[in-house]
Amino acid sequence: MIGKTLSHYRVVEKIGAGGMGEVYRARDEHLGRDVALKVLPAGTLGDEHARKRFRKEALALSKLNHPNIATVFDFDTQDGTDFLVMELVEGVTLSDKLAGGPLPEKEITRLGMQLAEALEEAHERGVVHRDLKPGNVMVTPKGQAKILDFGLAKLLRPVSETATTESFTETQGVAGTLPYMAPEQLRGLAPDHRSDIYSFGVVLYEMATGQRPFQERLATALANDIINKPPPPPGRLKPDLSSRLEEVILKCLEKEPEHRYQSAREVLADFRRLGAAPIAVSSARSVVRRWVLAVVALLVLVGGAVGISVWRQQRVAPPTSAVAAKPSLAVLPFENLSPDPENEYFSDGMTEEITSKLSRIQNLQVAARTSAARFKGSDKDIKEIGTELGVRYVLEGSVRKAGNRVRITAQLIDTASGFNLWAEDFEGELKDVFAVQEETALKIAEALNLRLSPQEQQAVQRRYTDNPEAYDAYLRGQALVEYFSIPEKLEAARRHFEQALQLDPDYALALAGLATVDAEYNRNIDPDPARLQRAEELAQRALTLEPQLARAHIALGQVYGNRYDYVRAAEQMREATQLEPDNPYAWDFLSWALGYQQPPDARGAEEAAREALRLQPNFPGAYYHLGRALLHRQRYEEAIGAFKHSLELSPDFNTGSYGLAQVYLAQEAYDRALAEWNKSGGLRKSAIGFALLGSIYAAQGKKENALAELKKALAAGYRDFAYLDASPYFDSLRSDPRFQSLLRRMNFPE
Repeated sequence: MIGKTLSHYRVVEKIGAGGMGEVYRARDEHLGRDVALKVLPAGTLGDEHARKRFRKEALALSKLNHPNIATVFDFDTQDGTDFLVMELVEGVTLSDKLAGGPLPEKEITRLGMQLAEALEEAHERGVVHRDLKPGNVMVTPKGQAKILDFGLAKLLRPVSETATTESFTETQGVAGTLPYMAPEQLRGLAPDHRSDIYSFGVVLYEMATGQRPFQERLATALANDIINKPPPPPGRLKPDLSSRLEEVILKCLEKEPEHRYQSAREVLADFRRLGAAPIAVSSARSVVRRWVLAVVALLVLVGGAVGISVWRQQRVAPPTSAVAAKPSLAVLPFENLSPDPENEYFSDGMTEEITSKLSRIQNLQVAARTSAARFKGSDKDIKEIGTELGVRYVLEGSVRKAGNRVRITAQLIDTASGFNLWAEDFEGELKDVFAVQEETALKIAEALNLRLSPQEQQAVQRRYTDNPEAYDAYLRGQALVEYFSIPEKLEAARRHFEQALQLDPDYALALAGLATVDAEYNRNIDPDPARLQRAEELAQRALTLEPQLARAHIALGQVYGNRYDYVRAAEQMREATQLEPDNPYAWDFLSWALGYQQPPDARGAEEAAREALRLQPNFPGAYYHLGRALLHRQRYEEAIGAFKHSLELSPDFNTGSYGLAQVYLAQEAYDRALAEWNKSGGLRKSAIGFALLGSIYAAQGKKENALAELKKALAAGYRDFAYLDASPYFDSLRSDPRFQSLLRRMNFPE
């Protein structure tokens, strides 16, 4: 096959083989990209009828579009050779990765979340994998998981002699690889999405322990164990495994489908909680204790119906059930009592820092800062606030800052009784503010009878800087950086961040803030690539100092997005959401990155935008990105509503009109699209504004106008070639030599 051309795919090298065919790297001569070519075994498709059926099924699979699923591009036949064309995924298989032993828990959580998202997307489209295993999962050099061969097990049966050593043959009526097959498949029942969840559980088990749950080598004995034996708890093999992850794995591996997770969405929800919470590590003693409890439960089970109820609650209850006993608290916005109203930035900073420190206490549930922010200046009763936020306790306080002197008051209130549990006043110099923040968090823990581990105490006392003047300058900059399209505000933010770094050159938060300023400036005001290079260097330096700093990941994601590399941008934003699940800006930027990918991950973008709005209900930017996601899903009326709401919340937020123009363009209401484009303020003279106007003209067939606007867009720095290549609005221009010439001059890739 090497050197041969099938259709317009030139075979370069062989990269794999198995029961479902041989896989080659090939060059797509039309689009100039490398693809994976799966050549089906001879005789797989016996006649033209089978070939048509296969083509129809392959077309359905090609509509699966998710960053964690390898895409099917094409199916074709040449000279009796049937072949599938798929996305080429560089990296190593998960099975190769596991050859070195079990993975760290953080990596299991990260990869598990990606795989659960992929399963959720496929299952919602009615596609079941049927053969999920580590060999069908690729991990890219950037740590992104990609599931291969989605849905192909239904279309193809292993036909080679070697395939029967690891899979049941077609005559046995099942498809899949035996060690990863669900019990119901081995009983001869039709697999469904819950069968994939079982296979996912086996993969997770292997990632956590380095081995599969059942070890028999004889196929019949192995099948018997899968059907009848409970899997050994992974914590027995890996004592430092957290109890939460163990519960997720075992729930995936329930024998009866109705006792497992009923959807990949449920698995994903628990993985997000795993990623959000500090890991509770099981000691060997706790493992033994769980087994003792299991034995006791079993004895009670024998005793009668009450025992059955207790046992079922312990066995089937979701992993989050134990969290309900945690005390819950919200930090209300501290009131600014300073003579200068501009000191609002300092009281907001105190609120954020104390919230952050309390969030590091594992046995305390803390409401997101942005959720509590809506009660700023509210005269609502404390009980009402507690009910609305779903918390038992609230911390409220005030800050008075005058020069270098600070006065802070704080009180912890039980919303059920209205009684104060703790209160304290502090007056001193700015340099003492860090100690006040730490003491406040520790005193609250003491008032709630929470015993902190040494690690939690260390986390509460963690500081990004010990310089109070640098901290003050950072807070001033952070209060301004959200004005992303106003040059004066961004320049003021820059000055404050630079001042903070003069006082403390290793202040990672200030580095991330300065990176954000340059990234925002580059995208919205001045497309100078030097700004973007500087932003990347600053973000990378911040991450070198603080690898777990969510704001630095966001800034780096903005850099990648500004270079139109939205896949890498989304990776950084996902990392940020895992590090700070309650950060609405991380979710909003994730929606932005997913929505601008080509093709867009519209569903993921919608979910991310809705999560941002859950955390911060009056967030104009998140409503804009929600509108874009709904537009991509062709839910036009909902998209119009989201864009209009962003305008209602912030009339100066011109992207709302820009979004409406996109909806009307999609609806072929060109006059309305132009009218909204004219309302989009400064965006009209930006690169994306020119590109949108060019799209409208091109859709109308006004070639001269379209070419003129496109030329302006490219001259202003527009380089989103993936959009230009995919957009149907430019179809009328593609054959025009002037269009091709313009793209060549702007280094459009061949």
